[in-house]
Amino acid sequence: MSIYQLGELAPSLAASAFVATEATVIGHAELAGDVSVWPGAVIRADNESIRIGGDADDAREVGRRAVH
Repeated sequence: MSIYQLGELAPSLAASAFVATEATVIGHAELAGDVSVWPGAVIRADNESIRIGGDADDAREVGRRAVH
């Protein structure tokens, strides 16, 4: 998995979050427990924060080749 910090903006992943080795998470992204990010997906939070799962919304899965 590719996890990148941008300046002081670092991703935050719950211990039970799954990020596929072919997925990318960049910047101020927060992944709650039981969230899954599948191959080819990109979560790019370099300008605004992105929260997936938990109290943020009902989404728990970012599908293949999705870009957020």
